[in-house]
Amino acid sequence: MSSPYEIRIPYGEIGAAADHFEHILDIAKDERPIQAFLKDNRWVLANMHPHGYAVFSEFQFGSSYRADFVVLEGSSAGTFVELVELESPTAQLTTKDGQFAKSVRKGIAQVRDWEGWLDRNPRAIGDSRERGGLDIEKFSLIMKTIYVGRRANISEKFNELRNRDFESLGVSIRTYDRILSYLRRMAEAHDRQPRGPYSNVKPIT
Repeated sequence: MSSPYEIRIPYGEIGAAADHFEHILDIAKDERPIQAFLKDNRWVLANMHPHGYAVFSEFQFGSSYRADFVVLEGSSAGTFVELVELESPTAQLTTKDGQFAKSVRKGIAQVRDWEGWLDRNPRAIGDSRERGGLDIEKFSLIMKTIYVGRRANISEKFNELRNRDFESLGVSIRTYDRILSYLRRMAEAHDRQPRGPYSNVKPIT
Protein backbone atom coordinates (compact mmCIF):
# COMPACT_ATOMS: atom_id res chain seq x y z
CA MET A 1 0.00 0.00 0.00
CA SER A 2 1.41 3.39 -0.99
CA SER A 3 2.30 5.96 1.62
CA PRO A 4 0.34 9.24 1.94
CA TYR A 5 3.67 10.95 1.35
CA GLU A 6 4.45 9.22 -1.97
CA ILE A 7 3.44 12.08 -4.24
CA ARG A 8 6.23 12.22 -6.83
CA ILE A 9 5.07 13.54 -10.19
CA PRO A 10 5.74 10.99 -12.99
CA TYR A 11 7.27 13.43 -15.45
CA GLY A 12 7.02 12.12 -18.99
CA GLU A 13 3.93 10.04 -18.20
CA ILE A 14 1.43 12.68 -17.07
CA GLY A 15 -0.36 12.54 -20.41
CA ALA A 16 -0.83 8.79 -20.03
CA ALA A 17 -2.30 9.39 -16.58
CA ALA A 18 -4.66 12.00 -18.05
CA ASP A 19 -5.79 9.57 -20.76
CA HIS A 20 -6.41 6.90 -18.14
CA PHE A 21 -8.35 9.28 -15.94
CA GLU A 22 -10.50 10.48 -18.85
CA HIS A 23 -11.31 6.87 -19.74
CA ILE A 24 -12.37 6.23 -16.15
CA LEU A 25 -14.60 9.30 -16.19
CA ASP A 26 -16.24 8.19 -19.43
CA ILE A 27 -17.17 4.71 -18.20
CA ALA A 28 -17.56 5.09 -14.41
CA LYS A 29 -21.06 4.63 -13.00
CA ASP A 30 -20.10 5.98 -9.57
CA GLU A 31 -17.13 7.51 -7.77
CA ARG A 32 -15.38 4.27 -6.75
CA PRO A 33 -13.12 3.89 -9.83
CA ILE A 34 -12.13 7.54 -9.47
CA GLN A 35 -11.29 7.06 -5.82
CA ALA A 36 -9.10 4.08 -6.73
CA PHE A 37 -7.27 6.12 -9.38
CA LEU A 38 -6.63 9.04 -7.03
CA LYS A 39 -5.48 6.68 -4.29
CA ASP A 40 -2.99 5.04 -6.66
CA ASN A 41 -1.89 8.45 -7.96
CA ARG A 42 -1.82 10.61 -4.84
CA TRP A 43 0.40 13.14 -6.59
CA VAL A 44 -2.66 14.38 -8.50
CA LEU A 45 -4.53 15.82 -5.51
CA ALA A 46 -1.33 16.86 -3.74
CA ASN A 47 -0.05 18.88 -6.67
CA MET A 48 -3.29 20.74 -7.18
CA HIS A 49 -1.93 22.83 -4.28
CA PRO A 50 1.29 24.87 -4.43
CA HIS A 51 2.77 23.04 -1.44
CA GLY A 52 0.73 19.85 -1.04
CA TYR A 53 2.82 17.21 0.66
CA ALA A 54 0.55 14.36 1.77
CA VAL A 55 -2.70 12.71 0.69
CA PHE A 56 -4.57 10.40 3.07
CA SER A 57 -7.18 8.09 1.56
CA GLU A 58 -10.33 7.11 3.47
CA PHE A 59 -9.20 8.93 6.57
CA GLN A 60 -11.22 8.10 9.68
CA PHE A 61 -12.42 10.88 11.99
CA GLY A 62 -12.91 9.10 15.29
CA SER A 63 -15.64 6.48 15.01
CA SER A 64 -18.17 8.72 13.29
CA TYR A 65 -16.86 9.86 9.90
CA ARG A 66 -14.52 8.86 7.11
CA ALA A 67 -13.28 11.29 4.46
CA ASP A 68 -12.58 10.12 0.94
CA PHE A 69 -9.32 12.10 1.03
CA VAL A 70 -7.49 14.49 3.31
CA VAL A 71 -4.81 16.60 1.64
CA LEU A 72 -2.15 18.44 3.65
CA GLU A 73 -0.52 21.62 2.38
CA GLY A 74 2.37 23.32 4.11
CA SER A 75 2.52 27.08 4.52
CA SER A 76 4.31 29.67 6.63
CA ALA A 77 1.04 30.10 8.56
CA GLY A 78 0.81 26.41 9.44
CA THR A 79 -0.73 23.38 7.79
CA PHE A 80 -3.75 23.70 5.55
CA VAL A 81 -6.11 20.72 5.65
CA GLU A 82 -8.29 19.98 2.62
CA LEU A 83 -11.26 17.65 3.13
CA VAL A 84 -12.22 16.00 -0.17
CA GLU A 85 -15.56 14.33 -0.85
CA LEU A 86 -16.17 12.41 -4.07
CA GLU A 87 -19.62 12.00 -5.56
CA SER A 88 -20.66 10.26 -8.76
CA PRO A 89 -19.37 11.63 -12.08
CA THR A 90 -22.78 10.82 -13.56
CA ALA A 91 -24.68 12.86 -10.97
CA GLN A 92 -26.90 15.74 -11.95
CA LEU A 93 -25.84 19.08 -10.52
CA THR A 94 -29.16 20.87 -10.11
CA THR A 95 -32.84 20.03 -9.91
CA LYS A 96 -35.58 21.26 -12.22
CA ASP A 97 -36.59 23.87 -9.65
CA GLY A 98 -33.08 25.33 -9.56
CA GLN A 99 -31.64 23.82 -6.38
CA PHE A 100 -28.58 21.66 -5.85
CA ALA A 101 -29.24 18.04 -6.78
CA LYS A 102 -29.20 15.32 -4.11
CA SER A 103 -25.56 14.27 -4.63
CA VAL A 104 -24.34 17.84 -4.28
CA ARG A 105 -26.38 18.42 -1.12
CA LYS A 106 -25.04 15.15 0.31
CA GLY A 107 -21.46 16.20 -0.42
CA ILE A 108 -21.94 19.57 1.25
CA ALA A 109 -23.38 17.91 4.36
CA GLN A 110 -20.46 15.46 4.49
CA VAL A 111 -17.64 18.00 4.39
CA ARG A 112 -19.42 20.24 6.88
CA ASP A 113 -19.80 17.28 9.26
CA TRP A 114 -16.08 16.54 8.96
CA GLU A 115 -15.20 20.18 9.58
CA GLY A 116 -17.43 20.20 12.64
CA TRP A 117 -15.69 17.12 13.99
CA LEU A 118 -12.28 18.77 13.54
CA ASP A 119 -13.50 21.91 15.29
CA ARG A 120 -14.61 19.80 18.25
CA ASN A 121 -11.49 17.60 18.26
CA PRO A 122 -8.61 19.82 17.12
CA ARG A 123 -5.98 17.80 18.97
CA ALA A 124 -7.02 14.48 17.50
CA ILE A 125 -5.32 14.98 14.13
CA GLY A 126 -2.12 15.95 15.91
CA ASP A 127 -1.83 12.35 17.10
CA SER A 128 0.62 10.04 15.39
CA ARG A 129 -0.56 8.10 12.38
CA GLU A 130 -0.35 4.93 14.48
CA ARG A 131 -2.99 6.42 16.77
CA GLY A 132 -5.23 7.50 13.91
CA GLY A 133 -4.03 11.10 13.57
CA LEU A 134 -2.33 13.13 10.87
CA ASP A 135 0.80 13.84 12.90
CA ILE A 136 0.68 17.63 12.50
CA GLU A 137 1.19 20.12 15.30
CA LYS A 138 -1.59 22.47 14.23
CA PHE A 139 -3.71 23.39 11.28
CA SER A 140 -4.47 26.97 10.34
CA LEU A 141 -7.11 26.48 7.66
CA ILE A 142 -9.68 23.85 6.70
CA MET A 143 -10.60 23.71 3.03
CA LYS A 144 -13.68 21.77 1.91
CA THR A 145 -13.87 20.40 -1.64
CA ILE A 146 -16.48 18.31 -3.43
CA TYR A 147 -15.97 16.68 -6.82
CA VAL A 148 -19.19 15.75 -8.57
CA GLY A 149 -20.56 15.40 -12.10
CA ARG A 150 -19.11 16.64 -15.38
CA ARG A 151 -18.50 20.05 -16.86
CA ALA A 152 -21.03 19.47 -19.65
CA ASN A 153 -23.80 19.61 -17.04
CA ILE A 154 -22.80 22.96 -15.58
CA SER A 155 -25.49 25.62 -15.86
CA GLU A 156 -25.64 29.27 -14.98
CA LYS A 157 -27.81 28.36 -12.01
CA PHE A 158 -25.26 25.82 -10.77
CA ASN A 159 -22.50 28.42 -10.93
CA GLU A 160 -24.69 30.84 -9.01
CA LEU A 161 -25.37 28.26 -6.30
CA ARG A 162 -21.79 27.10 -5.91
CA ASN A 163 -20.48 30.66 -5.76
CA ARG A 164 -23.03 31.35 -3.02
CA ASP A 165 -21.95 28.31 -0.99
CA PHE A 166 -18.27 29.06 -1.45
CA GLU A 167 -18.79 32.54 -0.06
CA SER A 168 -21.14 31.52 2.77
CA LEU A 169 -19.84 28.06 3.72
CA GLY A 170 -16.34 27.92 2.28
CA VAL A 171 -17.24 24.83 0.24
CA SER A 172 -15.62 24.49 -3.18
CA ILE A 173 -17.79 22.43 -5.57
CA ARG A 174 -16.00 21.22 -8.70
CA THR A 175 -16.65 18.79 -11.51
CA TYR A 176 -14.17 16.03 -12.30
CA ASP A 177 -13.18 17.87 -15.45
CA ARG A 178 -11.30 20.26 -13.17
CA ILE A 179 -8.87 17.44 -12.39
CA LEU A 180 -8.71 16.34 -16.02
CA SER A 181 -7.93 19.87 -17.21
CA TYR A 182 -5.21 20.15 -14.59
CA LEU A 183 -3.61 16.91 -15.80
CA ARG A 184 -3.74 18.06 -19.42
CA ARG A 185 -2.04 21.36 -18.52
CA MET A 186 0.64 19.52 -16.56
CA ALA A 187 1.26 17.11 -19.44
CA GLU A 188 1.60 19.98 -21.88
CA ALA A 189 4.07 21.75 -19.60
CA HIS A 190 6.19 18.81 -18.48
CA ASP A 191 5.89 15.66 -20.58
CA ARG A 192 7.92 17.02 -23.48
CA GLN A 193 10.78 18.03 -21.21
CA PRO A 194 11.31 15.37 -18.51
CA ARG A 195 13.47 16.68 -15.70
CA GLY A 196 15.14 15.86 -12.46
CA PRO A 197 15.26 12.54 -10.60
CA TYR A 198 11.71 11.61 -11.64
CA SER A 199 12.27 11.64 -15.38
CA ASN A 200 12.58 7.86 -15.44
CA VAL A 201 9.53 7.02 -13.33
CA LYS A 202 7.76 3.95 -14.66
CA PRO A 203 4.61 4.58 -16.73
CA ILE A 204 1.27 4.51 -14.96
CA THR A 205 -0.82 1.54 -16.04
